[in-house]
Amino acid sequence: MEPETVERLMETLLQMRINLAHIADTFQQQTVEIRDQLKRIFDQEKRELDQCVRRIDEKLEECSVQLEHYQALYASLVSMQHKLILLGAEDVSLPEPLPARCLDEVVAWRLRELKGRGKI
Repeated sequence: MEPETVERLMETLLQMRINLAHIADTFQQQTVEIRDQLKRIFDQEKRELDQCVRRIDEKLEECSVQLEHYQALYASLVSMQHKLILLGAEDVSLPEPLPARCLDEVVAWRLRELKGRGKI
């Protein structure tokens, strides 16, 4: 082989090595950038999930307050119905009582009811 040919091959190999190093550096940089973007997206979606759970918790706390209010109001109506009957009024029908007293059972019952009506 002629010395010029060997020299050109060496230069070509050197240039290929430089190009591969540049490609590797670019790949590494893009990998870091993509990882950082994915981490930001992950963190944002995680915060959104945390907010969803907080809103669910708030609704359950509101539900608990409403259940207590319902039970107190229902007891008041029962008492009022008895007094009305003692005062000679006709027997006035009450709304159906809740089939359960504790929150988890009432929520489960309402979920079944709403599912049965096709609302959820």
